[in-house]
Amino acid sequence: MNYPKYLPALEWKAPANIEHFGYYAVVAPVVTWANCRERFQSNMSNPAIRQIYFSVRKEDSRYAVASFIHKTETILGVKRKTTYNELYKKDGKYYNQVLQINIARFWKADYCRSSLFTALLRIPLNYSGASQIGAGVPYDPEKDNYEECLYNDNFFKLTPVAIKRFLCGHTKYTGAHPYGNDLAFAEIHTTGWYALMNEVPNGTNKGEGWKMLANPRELKSAETILAPSRFWR
Repeated sequence: MNYPKYLPALEWKAPANIEHFGYYAVVAPVVTWANCRERFQSNMSNPAIRQIYFSVRKEDSRYAVASFIHKTETILGVKRKTTYNELYKKDGKYYNQVLQINIARFWKADYCRSSLFTALLRIPLNYSGASQIGAGVPYDPEKDNYEECLYNDNFFKLTPVAIKRFLCGHTKYTGAHPYGNDLAFAEIHTTGWYALMNEVPNGTNKGEGWKMLANPRELKSAETILAPSRFWR
C-alpha cells in the first residue's frame, strides 16, 4: 500500500483543546470548530481555503483518516494528492486530537466533490453524529478494510450506487442544484452530497442523482455502472 504524504509538523497555537471528534475548522489564528458538515461547506467552497483542521478520537485515528483519503485518491487516480501536517504543542509533545489537512485541488473543483470529501473524512472514525461512535466499521490501514469500512457507513448506505459510480471515475457533477439555481449561495451549500445524489433537478426521480455524475474525460450519460471487484485491488 502507498502511504499518505506528511509535511513537517507544525505548532498548534490555538488556546483550547477540542473535546469532540469529527469536527472541522479553517486553519486560522482563531480556530472555530464546526460539527455541521453541510454548513461548513461554505468554507470548503471558498477557493482561497485549502487547509483545514479535522479533529479525531485518538492518535492512531490521524493515520487512519490520512490513509483512507489516500486510498480513495489512489482509486480515483488523483495525481497531486492531499497532504497532512501533524501538530505539536509548545511543550514539544504531539497534539493527537487534530490533524491539519491540505486539500488536493481535485476536491475543490466543485461543491459536489468538496461535500463528498468532508463526508469521507468521518468514515475512518466510524462517526455517527454528535461525536458518537456508529455501528459501522472503523478503517484499519494495516488490514486495508476499505470496502468494508466504506459500505458499512450509515451515510453512504444511503447513496451506494452514487459512491460506486464516483469511484469508477464519474467524478464530474453535471446537474443543476436539486432545489434550483436561484437560491442564495450559502443555502445552496447546506445540502451537499446526499441531496445531490438523491434528487435530480427540480426534485424529481428521487434516488437517481447519480445519473448526473459523468466521467470528465467522456462527459456523456451512461446507465448504472457498478465497480468491478478488480477495480479495488
